[in-house]
Amino acid sequence: MPRRPGSLQRILKRLNIALHVALKTIIFCFACHATISVVGNSDGFGRRTPIAHRDSIVLADGSLIDINANSLVFLRDGPHRRQIFVPDGEILATVRHNETKPLTIVFNHAVITDIGTRLDVSVHGSTANVSVTEGELRITNRLDDGSQLDPMIVTASGSRRGKVILHKGDSARLEEQAGTLFVTFSPNDLTSAQNRTSWTQGKFVSFGQPLDETALQFNRYTTTPLVIEDPQIASQRFGGTYDLTKIDALVLGLRRLGYDITSIQDERGELQAYVLGSAPNASSSRTQSPHKPNRLCPCRR
Repeated sequence: MPRRPGSLQRILKRLNIALHVALKTIIFCFACHATISVVGNSDGFGRRTPIAHRDSIVLADGSLIDINANSLVFLRDGPHRRQIFVPDGEILATVRHNETKPLTIVFNHAVITDIGTRLDVSVHGSTANVSVTEGELRITNRLDDGSQLDPMIVTASGSRRGKVILHKGDSARLEEQAGTLFVTFSPNDLTSAQNRTSWTQGKFVSFGQPLDETALQFNRYTTTPLVIEDPQIASQRFGGTYDLTKIDALVLGLRRLGYDITSIQDERGELQAYVLGSAPNASSSRTQSPHKPNRLCPCRR
């Protein structure tokens, strides 16, 4: 059933808050000295992709930067350095390694330095995901004064600072808290790392991706986003194969699994958003295999 206008206002307020967070991120990047060096220079430029539209850029050395829909990036391809700033969005970088002119990717308080790499980076707010399908890279924690140090590595027993290098098949979730970067590893799973790049073909393919990341991928391709109302289910993992432009199919799959999803309409009856409010009960465990297309199912790790 469609939700009433009072609830609509609450959801739209939440969407506006998310928009303001994104705008604050952009403003922060413009205020950052490194980003100012990009804007307005002959060797630097910015690129914003619209909803449901991807783009690609080839650097002077032949490195290819694919940009996902609804993303904002700044690039600098100068004589001595190659830099990419990602305030919000997702890129797939196929990098030609050059020790004298390394490529760095900067977002939030993280810096990625390539060591001959093909990698996917998805940034949203204070969270990012990095996957490596070729080569290796290093991740460091960028401080407000521009200096760098090792990030905090999250394990089952706690967290500690340490050197972070991702190799082929590795993925990591990066979360920033008050300027400190926390890294959670998902090592040695090349299939999952490659699935992270399926957006370049307009597809969502996963055998175990958190629901908040799933929603983010689809929301880059629609004006009626899927909003997660219950934070307790945001980290639940799912698998499936979908067309990224078909969010209705995703919603249908989630509803079949027992998820409570409400369609939000405005006063004119026009669809504004889908709100995922609660998880299925235990009886919803009768799910399709994640290896079958167009099915979404809980995946346990």
